[in-house]
Amino acid sequence: VKDNDIHSGQNEGVYVSENGFGVLSRNRIRNCIGAGVSVATGGQPDVRDNQIHGCNRQGVWVQMNGLGMFCDNEIYDNGLAAVDIETEGNATFLRNNITAKGTVQAVVVHQHGQGKFEGNEIKGADGKCVEVTASGNPKFTGNTIHGAALQGIHVYHAGQGEFLRNDIFDTSLEAVLIDNNGKPTFDGNTIHHSQGDGIRVARKGEGIISNCEIHGNGKSGILIEDSGNPRVRNNRIHDNAANGIHILNMGRGEMSDNELYDNE
Repeated sequence: VKDNDIHSGQNEGVYVSENGFGVLSRNRIRNCIGAGVSVATGGQPDVRDNQIHGCNRQGVWVQMNGLGMFCDNEIYDNGLAAVDIETEGNATFLRNNITAKGTVQAVVVHQHGQGKFEGNEIKGADGKCVEVTASGNPKFTGNTIHGAALQGIHVYHAGQGEFLRNDIFDTSLEAVLIDNNGKPTFDGNTIHHSQGDGIRVARKGEGIISNCEIHGNGKSGILIEDSGNPRVRNNRIHDNAANGIHILNMGRGEMSDNELYDNE
């Protein structure tokens, strides 16, 4: 399916399911009542170089063991999340521009959703860039994540996930928030120039924070509070406007081999 203008559908623009395959390339998929592209029950499309925008629901919705490869697409201006992965969905997203609209998330992974995100630019708006919740467990590698009025990444309610070598910056609140039993791994990320803390771990949030550079944030580099209990090791934490690491209100954690300097 190439070079088409697919628009104004009463449901999804494109629906791939029941182990369906196919290539979607250079299409404009827009203004649908449902999702722009929906993938379920083993569907495995190859979706490349499309513009997916203006839909009332998600730009891309992957659910119920849906798979697929999404490369070099522009996904923006949709009514719900630009990308929504749930219920064992496990698609791969490479080099896409993924942009939130209003207060919704650019990417949400939940209800045991998975997914791999590599080399994407993920931009927030009035909400969050990335939300992982309800046992979502994605992998984000080498993405640029920025421009949110809330958090860049929020992991909570037993959300997990691996976040490796991402550049996370320019958020109005924390760049990263881990709370309510979230348990992700952050390794090798650069986390900088948020207006709040670089990373905040609270309300029984856990996880591993390692080999990150955390600098230039408007509050502390890492704030741990309210029974937050992460493992923090081998990080460089510097030039933040408050403490390098700030622990209060029954915050806990294991700290080892970190380098802290030039924090206020």
